[in-house]
Amino acid sequence: MKKLILLLFPLLMLAGCINEDDLKFHRVENLSVSTVVNAVIVVENSSGRNITVSDAMFRVFDRENNEIGILTVADELHLPKKSTTSLAVPIRIRLTNPLVGLGLLSNIEENARNMTVTGNFRVKAGMLKKNFKVNDMPLSEFLSIFEGY
Repeated sequence: MKKLILLLFPLLMLAGCINEDDLKFHRVENLSVSTVVNAVIVVENSSGRNITVSDAMFRVFDRENNEIGILTVADELHLPKKSTTSLAVPIRIRLTNPLVGLGLLSNIEENARNMTVTGNFRVKAGMLKKNFKVNDMPLSEFLSIFEGY
């Protein structure tokens, strides 16, 4: 709190020296919204190896192929061998066009048919690593991978 006050004090002092006509805002050139959504996903790993999923990043597009946003899994996911686990998955969401993105995401069940997903993620099991890609998959199909959608 002290740091905030120390930062704001010089600005407040300068505010008296600036005429409000000297400052004009012309337009917003870029606006992005970024937030983290925490999802809990139940995952079954029936293999005999512990699995790590990393570098998961997906781009979401509308039907005209305009990018709506980018979804990134913030942490590595660790799946214990021969188990079913509830994983807390922090998903960082950055909307490229916040107004369009929020409008489409507000009714995701209806709009998912008109959106696609492209992205990739890395899976590591022991010494083996493999990259997986998703290309232009309908968002409704991508979401149906997870039970309960």
